[in-house]
Amino acid sequence: MKSFLCNDSLRPSCFSCKAKCCCGSDITLCDFWGIWSLKPMAKWSDGTSAVVVHTERGSKAIKEVGSSLSCFVVAYNDIKRGNPSLEFSANAGENRDEFMSLLASSEADIEELLVRFPYRRSIVQRATSVAGVIRSKINHATGLNSF
Repeated sequence: MKSFLCNDSLRPSCFSCKAKCCCGSDITLCDFWGIWSLKPMAKWSDGTSAVVVHTERGSKAIKEVGSSLSCFVVAYNDIKRGNPSLEFSANAGENRDEFMSLLASSEADIEELLVRFPYRRSIVQRATSVAGVIRSKINHATGLNSF
């Protein structure tokens, strides 16, 4: 998972992805990274998806299945904040070539790869996480939405 989040194990197509929000689809379905900072009191351990509706046809489809889902409306920018890939292709990770080469060659098993590439979240990722926790605590303490 860490190699994925650092873009070292992404497929080459991810670096020139054509499936962005302006690709002509009726809806876009994605992981809702950052939902915990918007709805801190809920249980998100099973994962949460975001659905971005682009067309009337997409809106109709969501309304048809909406009663069987747990849904709420958020602003597009709140979804995009944790999912920049909605609009931009990923950049290859700095260790991608070496990581993928070792993985393909079977020179190293997964345990060796984890030792060789001790992935650590970037300072931006860590700061964003801390900001989300602070925002959640403010929301909980005040009952306000502070984002």
